[in-house]
Amino acid sequence: MKLFFSIAKFFSVFRFHFMVLSYIIFVLLYFRIYAENNPFPNDQSSRIDEWDRLPPTILICVLARNKAHTLPYFLGSLEDLDYPKDRISLFIRTDHNIDDTRAILDRWVDAVGEFYHKIDYKIDQEILEGGYKNERGPFDWSPPERHNHVIKLKQEALQAAKNQWADYIIYIDCDVFFTKKRVLQALISTRQSVVSPFLTGPTNEDFSFANFEIKEENPDSSSKFDFIFQREQPDIYRVDKVKSCVLIDLLTLKSRQISFESSKNNNSAADDDLLFESLESLNLHYFLDNRLRYGWILPPMRQNLADLKFDEENLRFLLTENLNDGPRDALLYSPFVEPILPPKTKFGFDEIFLINLKRRPD
Repeated sequence: MKLFFSIAKFFSVFRFHFMVLSYIIFVLLYFRIYAENNPFPNDQSSRIDEWDRLPPTILICVLARNKAHTLPYFLGSLEDLDYPKDRISLFIRTDHNIDDTRAILDRWVDAVGEFYHKIDYKIDQEILEGGYKNERGPFDWSPPERHNHVIKLKQEALQAAKNQWADYIIYIDCDVFFTKKRVLQALISTRQSVVSPFLTGPTNEDFSFANFEIKEENPDSSSKFDFIFQREQPDIYRVDKVKSCVLIDLLTLKSRQISFESSKNNNSAADDDLLFESLESLNLHYFLDNRLRYGWILPPMRQNLADLKFDEENLRFLLTENLNDGPRDALLYSPFVEPILPPKTKFGFDEIFLINLKRRPD
């Protein structure tokens, strides 16, 4: 009899636990089905991990003129960027060349076209070669036609970026050479409407050259420039002007109104002046990211220099100085375009030897 009551008690307890467990399973299944079919999920359930997002789309604008000597290294630094090429579109224009700029671009575009999302490459057939009227040399910006043409092309690139719903557009001169592969990610992370990476020129005893300016009427302009240039406190700084490389965020309502078209009928203004005018009207500002030195830039040449040899010498000087940065930040030329190298020579000697002066333990 006792055995009977023990068995009955066991089954009674078992039935109770079974009912509780069944109820818990039912509740869990109910909430799971509700969560899967809920048309208004809360923020937590709909949150997307940052790592699951596609990188922003970027249009890179390249305007090349008489840059055959810099293009192999410039294009090499573009290829070396640690950014998905299928998220990058290229807008490339060239004209008024007296060197092999067009031939180099032709070869490079043919070689890399399949890797990028899109390459919009055009040559102005009406002005293939030669300079502007009354132009004193390839670095002469005095003819207003030259300013107007560059402004027209930059505005065209901006409109192309908007038409294809690019998230960002970056204008890069052909004498900019990136040494940091993640420069695009760094600029995007600043969350500024208009931002430029910190770039410097070759060391010069007379002046320090970089791609930003501080207005001279500012009483502490010199000290502020040196403070930023020397990277005494690496950060993101508001500056009066940036040049040669500038990223524009096209995801905000204000930044989508940025334009290179002057509202003051100023046909002689430079493109960076027109961009400044547009930013000022929108209450936007230039920012410089100097958390790192992101690369090199060649200083502008004097307008009265009639040929390209001085710019070529500056490039050789820059490449020599870049050797001090070590292999991690070395400037490599594109494998699809060979650089223009000076002819080999022994400078009149029978032999030239390289001696390593570093002392060895033995």
